[in-house]
Amino acid sequence: MFKTLDQQKPDEVSPTEAQRQAEFESIFGPPPAVEDFPEAVNPSWAARVARVKYEQDLRLFEGLVGRHPGYTDILMGFYLNLGFGQPVFYSLSNVDRVAWPECLFGIQSAPLNNAVKAPGPLAARLQAQAVLKGHFVPRLHSFVPGYIAEINEALRPDEVEEDF
Repeated sequence: MFKTLDQQKPDEVSPTEAQRQAEFESIFGPPPAVEDFPEAVNPSWAARVARVKYEQDLRLFEGLVGRHPGYTDILMGFYLNLGFGQPVFYSLSNVDRVAWPECLFGIQSAPLNNAVKAPGPLAARLQAQAVLKGHFVPRLHSFVPGYIAEINEALRPDEVEEDF
């Protein structure tokens, strides 16, 4: 049975396992806690669901990988312009993925193939999901549906920094 690192004794953790966990936490941060879900109807349930997903992803995490040749500087600029931030490339269960831990509207991740071959639809989907979760997205992609844009405007804070 899989044990998370906080359930193992220090002498049970191999250096590669500790390195893998450190790489994972550098992308996704520490494991979720109840305090991370203050506005949830049932914060303990939301935290438990998030913790299970976090542990599953950690178990399948194979480590960081280099930048994909298809992820060009033009694509980098596209995602930066929409507020995603700098990408991090990793492998999860034999699938190369990209994550944006510095994203302005919560950590986002997706299969690398989708990020390279269909950046517009992917960006719109991730932004729409963020809006539906209650995040304000400063610069929406044009593929985001109008009703999502209206919800996003309702979420707009008083002062918004758009210099990114």
